[in-house]
Amino acid sequence: MGADVVGAAGVRAVAPAPVPDAPGAGRTRIEGRVWLESAADPAALEAAGACRVRAVELAGGTVAAETTCDEGGAYRLAVEGGVSGVAVEVEVPGRLRAVLDPAADALGAEEGLVRLRDVALGRAVRLSGRVVDPSGTPVAGAVVEARPVPDLGEPIPWRAPADRGGAFAFETLPPGPVELAVRPEGYAPVHLLVWAPDEDVVLVVEPLVRVAGRVVGPGGSPPPGRAVVRLAGASVWPPRAVRAGPDGRFAFEAVPGTWFALDARTEGSGEALASPVVEVDARGGTPDSVRIHLSPAGAVEVRVTDPAGRSVAGAYVTVRRGPLDPLPRRGRTDATGRVRLVAVAPGSVEVSAAADGLLPGGPVAARVEAGRSTAVAVRLSAGATLAGRVADPEGRPVAGAEIVLDPEGIHAAAAGATALSVARIATPPAAARLETGTGPPPPVPATAGFADARGIT
Repeated sequence: MGADVVGAAGVRAVAPAPVPDAPGAGRTRIEGRVWLESAADPAALEAAGACRVRAVELAGGTVAAETTCDEGGAYRLAVEGGVSGVAVEVEVPGRLRAVLDPAADALGAEEGLVRLRDVALGRAVRLSGRVVDPSGTPVAGAVVEARPVPDLGEPIPWRAPADRGGAFAFETLPPGPVELAVRPEGYAPVHLLVWAPDEDVVLVVEPLVRVAGRVVGPGGSPPPGRAVVRLAGASVWPPRAVRAGPDGRFAFEAVPGTWFALDARTEGSGEALASPVVEVDARGGTPDSVRIHLSPAGAVEVRVTDPAGRSVAGAYVTVRRGPLDPLPRRGRTDATGRVRLVAVAPGSVEVSAAADGLLPGGPVAARVEAGRSTAVAVRLSAGATLAGRVADPEGRPVAGAEIVLDPEGIHAAAAGATALSVARIATPPAAARLETGTGPPPPVPATAGFADARGIT
């Protein structure tokens, strides 16, 4: 039968060398045969008996023709025109998928006929799950695509449609990491890395909504000048911004999510106006009548200095309405270490700053008043040096170790006390090894970790 050839999908193709493609004129028939590797002896083959074979157009993934195998594993299907730009997909549940190129995998060709090499399919695993929206409602008809990681060079991905209950299943994947992708119409695309086999994958897709409304000035009149409207959300960051029309109307198209925060401001030669944050819940429908009310605003003028009191140019300044402000204002200091943010809504704010080579400063509390400029000074701190030595259990130095400082480990442990968490990664190349055994793994205390400032883990 010729030499064994291992294809990109991990299936074995038994065939002599391929021959040129069939002519492309008229209707072309494609023939081949499918075998299954025996569970007892992979070298032994048995006829598939049942399979699904599809001719898939590489551009767009349209199924040009579909058929099944007979009891002997043979299949025949016909496509309009030639076979250029077509891949032949062979699937048997529980077996690895095969994808054949009618040009490269042809045994013989004559006018209107292409004979493909036989394929022998090994064992596969199952990967299944559901596609739902954030409320848990099934998203029927969504097509889930899968590709093993690393990619096997397949010209087309695995595809599985979700049924009325949002359920999907792949029966022909190799075991290991798999990247899933789903792009339902009207929803934001989702990519998820999973491990096959798995029976409980959940893909949560967020609806794309149109958020629209109108900005109004004091007294309900259109704002002077064209207002800048910003929108942020759990799935929208950094914020998006649009300019409202002369009548104050604005719209954000195809926004993912169900909760949004918006604000607006006007800048220019006239009076600066700004709005508080407006929260929008889109779970009840399309938010197309949002009203944002502007009122007279103030300004915040910030000066950033280093520990010696010198001005810090290029520092990043953030003005927010509290630690959970979804729409902070940001700016960068000039050569004098100053930045002025105009059209800031009145009320209490926090001002912080950061610059390369220095520790962040703030937050500094301030209050913005309409029609006035509030001056705020933020001083940055010098960084400290943390030095140490990495050794193995025997006390020998470990060269090439990586030391990671985890800023999330800096926290308040008690009044006036802080704790510093340092993760040490000391894995010398070529010397690391993993000890294994037959017994159960040792227990790991739930309180394992680094000691806090009081010596308590």
